[in-house]
Amino acid sequence: MLASDLMKRDVLCTRPDETVGALCDRLQAAHVHCAPVIDPEGTLIGIVSTEDLLFGGVFGLPAVSHFETEAPKQASAPTVADVMTSPAFSIGADASVAELAALMWAHRIHHLPVVDGGGRLCGIVSSLDLCRVVLRDEDQGEP
Repeated sequence: MLASDLMKRDVLCTRPDETVGALCDRLQAAHVHCAPVIDPEGTLIGIVSTEDLLFGGVFGLPAVSHFETEAPKQASAPTVADVMTSPAFSIGADASVAELAALMWAHRIHHLPVVDGGGRLCGIVSSLDLCRVVLRDEDQGEP
């Protein structure tokens, strides 16, 4: 099984200039926990998760980042660019499920954007999608 077999193709995406508040509303309405950040051509430039929103320093909580120790100073409403992870880990549509799982495990990530050869977003795989594959295989008696 390949990433293209597993990925969700209808992906809620965002742009770097969208406000954090607007994105929170869209994430909640769609019942999802992350959004790939794309440029106008659809090229993946980052990803923003609910964890980024909560711990990126824009809501007054202490910023938790591998790269910065202080919350960004905000002159106006915080935007996705203020909290997104960039660059985002991604994988090609022809990657195997084993490759997906290894990358997600190694980097402790729960959402992995799938891109085409030009870096344009074509889908996303979540850790729950991988769990469904494992459970389905167990139900069918496959190792």
